[in-house]
Order: sequence, then C-alpha cells, then structure tokens
Amino acid sequence: MATRRCSYCGGRFSSAQDRACPDCGREVPPETFDDPFPQGASPRDGHRLPADWMPTHDTGPISKASIRNVPVSVPQITTHAVKAWRRNLGLLLGVWLVVFGINSGMDYGLRRLEQQQPAVNQQPPVQQPEPLDENPDPLDEPPGLVDEPPGPEVEPPAPFDEPPGPAEKAPELVEKPLQPVEQPLERGEDPRPMNQPKPARKPLNLQAFRIDWTNALLVGVIKFLVNGVKVFLGVGQTLIALKVARGRQAYFTDVLTGASQTTAVVGATLIATILLMLAFSACFVPGLFLCWNYWPFYFLIVDKKAGVFDSFTTAREITKNNLGSIILLCFVSALIALAGLLGCLVGFVFAAPLLTVLWATAYLMMSGQLAAPGTSAFQG
Repeated sequence: MATRRCSYCGGRFSSAQDRACPDCGREVPPETFDDPFPQGASPRDGHRLPADWMPTHDTGPISKASIRNVPVSVPQITTHAVKAWRRNLGLLLGVWLVVFGINSGMDYGLRRLEQQQPAVNQQPPVQQPEPLDENPDPLDEPPGLVDEPPGPEVEPPAPFDEPPGPAEKAPELVEKPLQPVEQPLERGEDPRPMNQPKPARKPLNLQAFRIDWTNALLVGVIKFLVNGVKVFLGVGQTLIALKVARGRQAYFTDVLTGASQTTAVVGATLIATILLMLAFSACFVPGLFLCWNYWPFYFLIVDKKAGVFDSFTTAREITKNNLGSIILLCFVSALIALAGLLGCLVGFVFAAPLLTVLWATAYLMMSGQLAAPGTSAFQG
C-alpha cells in the first residue's frame, strides 16, 4: 500500500484510503489524491486548504525550528478570525465575562482593603477656636465692660499760663530721629540682631513617620497574589483563543490550564515593560517599533514555542516580512474596539474576544503554523 508523508506535520498516511492527514487534518485535493507519491519521496504532498476550511483535527507539537516567517494579508487574517469567533461565540463570551468579573471583584477588594488601612502620617486633631458670638448677651460680659449711664459733665481744669521755655518748641519744628537705612542681606546672613539668641529647634515628631509594616507587608503580598491570578487567567484566555483559531475543540476549563506558562509570561512581560519605558522615554517612534516587531513574544511563550529570551528573537523573525500587515491590523483593531465602546460598552463584550482571536490568528499565520484560506499548507 502506497503511503505519503505530510509535508506540514511529517505524519504518514495511506494514499489509497485517507483523503486527509490523520495528524494535522489537512485535506488532499481530488486532483492529487489519485497520484500518490511512493514512500513519501516527494518533498511536497500537494494538498491545499479550501477558502472556507476550518481545521478540526488536533495538530501535533511544532518545534521552534519549524516556525517560518510567512507573509500574510489583513483580509486573510480577519476572514479566518471572524469565522472562528462566530463558531465559538458562546464560549468566548462566557470566558471573557467570568474573567472580567473575577478581575473586577479583586480590584474592588483591594481598594476596600487600602481604605481600611490607617494613615501613615496620622496626627492628633487640631482644636479649632470657638466662633465669636455675633449678638453677645451684656449680662455675660465681665465687669467693667458693661455700658454705664453717663454722669454729669465735669469741666477740665484750665491750664496754667506759662511762658514757653527753651525746651519747648513748636510742633512743626520738632526734629524727627533719623531712620536707619535697611541694607540688603547677603546670602547666608542671619537677619536677626547679634544680641538676639536663636530660637530653639522643635523636637522631631517621630510619630509622623510611623509605618505599620505588618499591614503594609500584608497589602503588598495580597497585591502580588492578585496580579498573579490576573496573569494566570489572561494566559488561559490566550490558550482558548489559540485553540479556537486552530479549529480545535476548546472548553471552559481551558482557562485554568496556563499555570506552567505564568511564571515565564511574568518575566517576559517585565522585560518588555522596561524596554518599552526606555524606548518611549527617548522618542515615540522607537516604542512603536518595538510594539510592531516584538508583539508575538507573548503568544510564543503561552504556546510553548520559545522561552523567555528566545521569544523576542523568534518574534522578530515572525514579523520581519509582515510590518505593513501588522500596522494595518493595529488600525483594524482600533476600529473594532471603538465600535464596541460606542455601543454603551455593551459591544465591547463582543469586541474583546474578537480582538484576542484576531491577534492569535495573526500569530499563527505569520509563523506558518496555520495556512491562510486558499493557500497551500506547504511553505517552501
């Protein structure tokens, strides 16, 4: 019995019985089915994917060396992604809503926990002075301040008529003492007089710097765990999107299967964040260059195709011939997100899963793991 070797996954199958590779599910077109290659000698198996084909078989593991850079167009990516999104809309919506609810609940709990913590610089309350009474009662005033009835007027005694002495002068002739001219102070000069002592310094209030290290450490640990759970759920969502884009059967419990990739994702995300901060601080263009050329690193780690450091070099190889499609895909994603936000935020519930599947499809097609509709599965 003649057998053939699938050039996509390397699996062998019978040319006389099987019309599709049992390992990767790629169908053999009728014009090449009756022309088998004995013992898989041909480098091409010739089978192609129809335009409306969605793979249903589970593909085998693909090594890092098999990832190839394949130029694809935005219409090919969107066509495949929209079909995959429509066929799994219920699952994608349910997973997104549950993850969004969990993340929102954890954020709300963190805010409540921070509000219940005592203030770090807590000072005793300052006593405010009592306000003055606008209409005081005269009986409440101390003695001597009550208005007394006026008595008989008493004429002041007449002054003695004395001739003006030499010491007395007219008011307009009295000499005024000279006022000292204020000289500007030099830098560092003390404005106080020489004989005036310096005021004593107030003692340092150590209570202003008091920190409850136990509560601060507890809040820090809780924040770390919450962020870890968010990353874990995000990895699970990406795994579901990759399965949907590949045409595999995805389940709701797949969102909990990304524990082994969480640590690597955290490390790679930290490195990418530092690089982006340095790039955007220098100029806006280098930051965009990094985003456009290295975005597949996240999918490579989640898909277990590369490690933390290898993911960046492999991502650059994937995007090398697809820079124009990536830039156009960013605009398409922005339009989808904007359309979802315009519908009173209800449309974003549908737009968010579509964006995840869209970029997962772009990663698979650009890396050669998923053939574009109407193209050959073999990338020579």
